[in-house]
Amino acid sequence: MVTIDVGGISDERMLHLLLKRELRFPDVYGMDWAASWDPITGLVALGASVPSSPTRGRRDGGRPASR
Repeated sequence: MVTIDVGGISDERMLHLLLKRELRFPDVYGMDWAASWDPITGLVALGASVPSSPTRGRRDGGRPASR
């Protein structure tokens, strides 16, 4: 499992630079979401899953907004 601290990320470009560095993506990495899938699937065996935690670290804990 890989954990990447994205606390200091303020825009998409910074996120892609961080992913490129931390996941050791190749120099030809296209720095966008479509391009990110190629090196990820090259690093993960077929049939494996790539888990994510989109709510981890959110100030609201990922809870739905109250109405």
